[in-house]
Amino acid sequence: MAKKERFGTSPTHIKGVQLRREPDVELDILRKTTEEFYDLARKYYTIKCEIDRLDEAKRLGREQILKIAQKTKGLRGLISEKDNFVLTAFPSEKVSYDRDLLRQSLQISYPAIVRETLIVSVFVSAGFVTKKGITISEEILQKTIRKALMGLGISEEELPKVMSQEINIDVNERKLKSMVDKGKVKLESGTRKEKTTWNVKVEP
Repeated sequence: MAKKERFGTSPTHIKGVQLRREPDVELDILRKTTEEFYDLARKYYTIKCEIDRLDEAKRLGREQILKIAQKTKGLRGLISEKDNFVLTAFPSEKVSYDRDLLRQSLQISYPAIVRETLIVSVFVSAGFVTKKGITISEEILQKTIRKALMGLGISEEELPKVMSQEINIDVNERKLKSMVDKGKVKLESGTRKEKTTWNVKVEP
């Protein structure tokens, strides 16, 4: 079954050019305006095609630059006074941790090395003590919010639709490394993951 067109068309005085329109609207447009609209549309299309072509050329050029930089130890870019530009190619590392494995690895040392932030539309530092002497934790915060939402009439089955909780962890890398080097803790396999991303930056 053929897909139904969303818009209708109207002929113009320009050969091979039609205007698109809402199905239930008859266009009242001047010939001059039609010509202007066509000229702008044609230029826009030409520019878009050129940008797409340049984007592809840029992507391929980036890949080739990084290929050379990665296989040439210590190479981090180029300065061209002749062409008035500086190109830098460099790696950046992102470290991530498996929270459960980190807890298991550090055990009682976990609070001393890791700061947890619970995100439930608000930011709360884990371990914060309230005026009532209650220490904020993931479990307590989740239980309190669930109770409040259910008190408003939201069923337990509907809670996942209206409530989401995320936990960010901030690891003291220097302290952790020191403890690992001294043999005080041993990280379980898969606890710490490093991802290297290569970047290309060009400046005049």
